[in-house]
Amino acid sequence: MEVQATEYSFSMPDRVTGGVITFEMANIGGLPHEFAFGRLEEGTEPEEVIRAIQQGKQPEGVEDLAGVPVLGPQMSTSMTRELDPGTYGFACFFPSPEGDPHVAHGMIKFFEVSGESEAALPEHDAIVVATDQGYDVPDIAAGERTLELRNESEEPHEFLLFSLEPGKRERDIERWFGSGLKGDPPAIFPGGMQSIDPGTSVFVTVEFEAGRTYQLRDFESGFRAEITPA
Repeated sequence: MEVQATEYSFSMPDRVTGGVITFEMANIGGLPHEFAFGRLEEGTEPEEVIRAIQQGKQPEGVEDLAGVPVLGPQMSTSMTRELDPGTYGFACFFPSPEGDPHVAHGMIKFFEVSGESEAALPEHDAIVVATDQGYDVPDIAAGERTLELRNESEEPHEFLLFSLEPGKRERDIERWFGSGLKGDPPAIFPGGMQSIDPGTSVFVTVEFEAGRTYQLRDFESGFRAEITPA
């Protein structure tokens, strides 16, 4: 299922067949975007969620699911997981250059999942595991790689991927986000996942450049690791 993000919208079908689903995500815009992912609880209507967001409130009746935390401009990734029937949505809460979030400009998309596909989970090239002590990361070759991001700890953990541009530091990313993403990005953001619940996993496909160092982070827990594909 193709999902395209740009300023300020998601483009994808209104209905998706359930079971194992692979979302092929592409940022075709000029700004980074996130694919915050959630499922509406029974009885919650999309209009209620949109109204709460417009009023600056935390929407009720939404189950937060792991989505792509940030995807840079002109980059793509994929997310494969099993979904039950229901109403789901993607949203982007990043600040715009004007200061308000992208979702305030209409960057939210709801869709229905129904039926059952016969698709199987993909074959992985590597398994990246979050334990109670940190990340367990194997050697990963350059190129397009499918990773199983697995949480074997007792707490939720994020798998945020980024690679700093030459001469840049992590504090430059903080300043850039605080500015509303103005100017050239200090890093590339090839994908990753937001917080995954304990005992679960999500499959993602990421393009790794040979010789470039990628940072894997969970800022909530302080977990960190480096990936330098050969």
